[in-house]
Amino acid sequence: MWHGRFAVPVFFKQQVGCIGGHHRRRTCPDHTERGVDTMTEIQEISPQKRKKDRYNIYTDDGFLMSLSAETIVREKLKEGSVLSDETIARLKEEDTYVYAKELAANYLSYSPRTKKRLTDYLTEKGIDRQTAERAAELMERYGYIDDGAYAREMIRCYSSKLGKRAIRNKLLQNGVESALADAALEQLPEEDERESAQRLVEKLREKYKDLPPQKQNQRIYGALMRKGFLYSTFGEFLNQDEDRY
Repeated sequence: MWHGRFAVPVFFKQQVGCIGGHHRRRTCPDHTERGVDTMTEIQEISPQKRKKDRYNIYTDDGFLMSLSAETIVREKLKEGSVLSDETIARLKEEDTYVYAKELAANYLSYSPRTKKRLTDYLTEKGIDRQTAERAAELMERYGYIDDGAYAREMIRCYSSKLGKRAIRNKLLQNGVESALADAALEQLPEEDERESAQRLVEKLREKYKDLPPQKQNQRIYGALMRKGFLYSTFGEFLNQDEDRY
């Protein structure tokens, strides 16, 4: 059931007769060194036009903050609820965390990501670093992020066309820690890398078949080095008779 022209859920409204007195904002001594704690009363909760799951909170002084429906329901907020400054700060912090989780879940739905890549994405979206890391840790705990599995899958995808050096660089660029990248690459047999290098040499040899042999070797050498292969891995396929480099 929805209430009024703002289509606000009835449970967000304060029950009739619960709003007492004429003061909407008041101060209460807390008998601490902080002196006086300001109390703020919610006057209106209205849904945002573009984000239907978020609501704007208003007081007599105007707009106070926006919160998710999840936060409002969890905190049992309604028109007439009175909040301390400390509570307002906590609500903003917790709601930022809720928003960070929503962003993270959406971002991870498109493609696997590393923990660092997700954290960086959230900070780029305006989430503070601490909250971004907290959301990323939650995604990791639930199994939506697994840097080890990410590294193994990337190695599987690129091992047929890149050498270990280039794959390692890609892993680091995507946020895999160096120790984890090295451990994952150790699982790639050297023979597999040699076979990949041999196939690339043969493919490039066909591509450059109209060039003189020495020119062919120069082109192939440069191409495989750029792809992260060591000469010790592909040299025997490049020069069967003599080592020209």
